[in-house]
Amino acid sequence: MNISRQHLMTVINGLYDLGEHSFAVQHPGDDVGTLFRVQLDRENPVATVSFTDTIEALNERKSEIQIQYGDRPADDLPDTQTVIRALTSAGVLEFANQQTVEQYIDRHCYPAVEAGEDPIMVGIDTNLFPWEFPHQMGLDHVTGSKNSAGRQPTNGYVLSNGVVDELHWQYTHFDTDELVDAFGSEFETLADQPAGAKREGRLGIQVYQQLIGSRNVDLIDSEPGDSNIIEGYAEYTASSRKEPLLLSNDHGFVDEAHDHSLLAQRLAFKQEVPPRTTVSWFELVETLYYLTILFGVLKLPKVTLYGVWEGKQDNNWQAEEVNIDCRGSNSNIQTILARHRRIADQYDAAVQSGDNFGNVDS
Repeated sequence: MNISRQHLMTVINGLYDLGEHSFAVQHPGDDVGTLFRVQLDRENPVATVSFTDTIEALNERKSEIQIQYGDRPADDLPDTQTVIRALTSAGVLEFANQQTVEQYIDRHCYPAVEAGEDPIMVGIDTNLFPWEFPHQMGLDHVTGSKNSAGRQPTNGYVLSNGVVDELHWQYTHFDTDELVDAFGSEFETLADQPAGAKREGRLGIQVYQQLIGSRNVDLIDSEPGDSNIIEGYAEYTASSRKEPLLLSNDHGFVDEAHDHSLLAQRLAFKQEVPPRTTVSWFELVETLYYLTILFGVLKLPKVTLYGVWEGKQDNNWQAEEVNIDCRGSNSNIQTILARHRRIADQYDAAVQSGDNFGNVDS
């Protein structure tokens, strides 16, 4: 069963309906194991997430797996900082410099275009592209909240093809035998799919395609490399009377942008995860989506989530789909998921048509 990111909530609802109020989220490999544990509270609704030491130990685990199983299984695992970026994008963690970022946005965004101020266009460096931070930060010109004067935080995006070229997602697994040996039979399904860090790059391509298709976007030509990309943005500013606001995790990129008198803010990430935190169910679902893509496969009670699987095509990526295997011949999780998904589909159809939501069957 394929299910879209926006309907992954049906998995959480289905598990709750079956009495799975507390459960572990696991990587199938015994050498990786449990990533975190979840305690659901539907009344609020919130979830308490308790992290094991696995995420902070990922770099060490990768080295151990490389010695025992070889490069390919080790390279298939994300590193600690990549997982922390995903958790930050999901809203589970704040930026390490959260206050500084908020102050910078307040100072430089919300341009008074009607009074002659230059429009602000968001530019995204390669290391942030997969994670949709402008949306998460409230900077997106469609979803971001207006200020008290009714002004949008920004006016669109300016994207460099030099950044897109750096995403490099094309390498795929052609032979999964080593992955199966290291992590289990679930990894047979990863054949002909983006491998390891290339899945992060493929997420970046997906974000790029979504922005091009649904947002106000200017495109600039530049070669890969920080200096070339920043030169492209500087030329864009000089010729367009629009002001790029560049976001990056790289000190050097931000400093060089400032040398060219460009707006630029570094987004710094925390170095560790807390032992325990409370999140909304939506943030939990976002976490599951991102980590299922990064790790390739995750196991929950009664279901196995596949972020990539043999036969996953571009249309599956565009629909932000994961594949769900309902385990156990006596489990009725598949029936429950189908019912929840039908209700969600009816709700989506009602939203699109403007019908009365109260008419959706329950």
